[in-house]
Amino acid sequence: MKDENFIRKADYAMLEQRYGLCKYYPCYVHNPSISTPVLKDLIIDKPLYADANRRKKKRQELARERQMMEKLEMIKIEERQRDRDRQRALQKQEHPQGLEFRNPFGDGKLQVMSENPATDGSAESASSSHPRSSSVFSKRHHSIASRFISFVRGPSDGDEVTPPSSSGSPSGLEITESGNGPTLPLLRRSKSFDQTKSAQTSSRMKGVFKKKLGKIVDWPRLILACCFNTNMFKPEVVSEQVTNGHTGATEHIQYTKSQMVGHGSFGVVFQTQIMPSNQVCAMKRVLQDKRYKNRELQIMKLVHHRNITDLKYYFYTQNEKNEVFLNLILEFVPETLYKASHYYVSKRLYMPPLEIKLYTYQMLRALNYIHSQGICHRDIKPQNLLINPDTGELKLCDFGSAKILNPLEPNVAYICSRYYRAPELIFGATNYTTKIDVWSAGCVMAELLLGQPLFPGESSIDQLVEIMRILGSPSKEQIKHMNSGYSDNKFPQVKPTPMSKIFKKASPDTLSFLSRMLQYSPIERVSCIEAMVDPYFDELRNPNTKLPNYRKIFAQQSHSSSASYQTYAAQPDLKELPQLFDFDDRELSVLPQVNSRLVPEWAMDQLQLARAVRSLDDFVPWTKDQLAVTLD
Repeated sequence: MKDENFIRKADYAMLEQRYGLCKYYPCYVHNPSISTPVLKDLIIDKPLYADANRRKKKRQELARERQMMEKLEMIKIEERQRDRDRQRALQKQEHPQGLEFRNPFGDGKLQVMSENPATDGSAESASSSHPRSSSVFSKRHHSIASRFISFVRGPSDGDEVTPPSSSGSPSGLEITESGNGPTLPLLRRSKSFDQTKSAQTSSRMKGVFKKKLGKIVDWPRLILACCFNTNMFKPEVVSEQVTNGHTGATEHIQYTKSQMVGHGSFGVVFQTQIMPSNQVCAMKRVLQDKRYKNRELQIMKLVHHRNITDLKYYFYTQNEKNEVFLNLILEFVPETLYKASHYYVSKRLYMPPLEIKLYTYQMLRALNYIHSQGICHRDIKPQNLLINPDTGELKLCDFGSAKILNPLEPNVAYICSRYYRAPELIFGATNYTTKIDVWSAGCVMAELLLGQPLFPGESSIDQLVEIMRILGSPSKEQIKHMNSGYSDNKFPQVKPTPMSKIFKKASPDTLSFLSRMLQYSPIERVSCIEAMVDPYFDELRNPNTKLPNYRKIFAQQSHSSSASYQTYAAQPDLKELPQLFDFDDRELSVLPQVNSRLVPEWAMDQLQLARAVRSLDDFVPWTKDQLAVTLD
């Protein structure tokens, strides 16, 4: 609704003229010359993809079977529901009288009247004096409380009936409290109280109808009391013995486990608070599967960088099935780059060029740091790039697929999310390098520019087709660079599509830089440190560059009076860029000959070096042995 309000009221012409924000139109290029199935057929028959095709068909069959089982289960559930409805209808015909309940909070009586409203108007007056909005019960409490109601049958012949009070009772639920205790407000439903629905909740609690009115079934006092106890909904405080992610020392901490903020095949992520400092963190819980190597903890203990999520603590837990879980307590970053990109698209805007430049630079800086250690992330995608929209800072996360690459050791080719998978992986290479992360980074940057994935393949084969649509057919030499063992290269000759036709709003410098990352050949593909000194990032090296507060601008455009607008209204219109040039010895030792272009003169005092230097000429780079790292 907020996005629709913005689209309806925003002045797009002003946004483009003043801030350079272009209106978003999906502009993915469809190349009709290769849209026929011919290209896919040529690729799909290759022995290289036979196993992948079989696995895909098997997954599709399993998915269809699963959907069929779910449909059958839904039919069974609906049939059981119809049976219960028929039983409740029969019970309603047999027992049309009112139902009474015992109030666990005192001597007062919780009473349900019959469906026929009072004729003397007393019920109407009681209902008007206690509107539904005045109840202290939230909808959540109301629904929880209704599950624990126990029922008694209406009076049979010979039973004594206590008539309602002279003031009348509302034809809903009413709670009154006698004695010296506080008076509870009415808990009431609508006048057409549905006894059949309440009977259903009663059956779940195994409530039974009594033949005598005097024998009233007690409620489970403890459970119902929890419904009105606010402490019940407070996060649980857990005490745990953990290991410090920096020092390796054993410590005792207390943390609260609150809502889940992420999940996937790796496990789940919770938002937590470290007590008593109330520091907000993220706790990632991963099952330790013996069938797979999990290097995440070992690698997380090696990488400590501004643009990488920091490992604070870790510990192991075990469940009742004796399954071991690794728990990583990481710094909490509120948003993903995927969500930030969708934020602009939902407002029919392209992401501002300065933000794309800022996030791409920090992504490359994080990759340059881990590549200097020989670590390949192998799963770069917008969902694994966390950002703080208030500061513009980006952090790389999720090292579950990361590995220290050894040239003498083969690696698995089926790795990385499909849209961001490098072509050498599609060609089945097992001796790839860290350049596969550079390709993924180029795909991420292209997605920020385009507002949607650049290569949205539906399978590994289709992924190669999507790449060839844009970059054209690879040459024999490029295929040899991607996988020297791949001999069958009878691909149809497809001409590349000019980047300017795809990224119509991008500048020539942007397209030139992007094309350096999206190269078939890993040898021709630019490295992270070379990409960081590209003229494309000169704007970030300008000391006068400020980051406009785009979200405040958008809030003003939609003329919002919400609390979020008030939050942005207090923020400045221009923000300082995050720290981009506080390089350490490792980062400056990767390619020392480009350090003069990497570090602007005004940022020399920001360097985090072991030995202070007056100029970069005095810096002594590390040797290869010093740069190399090994796992424990």
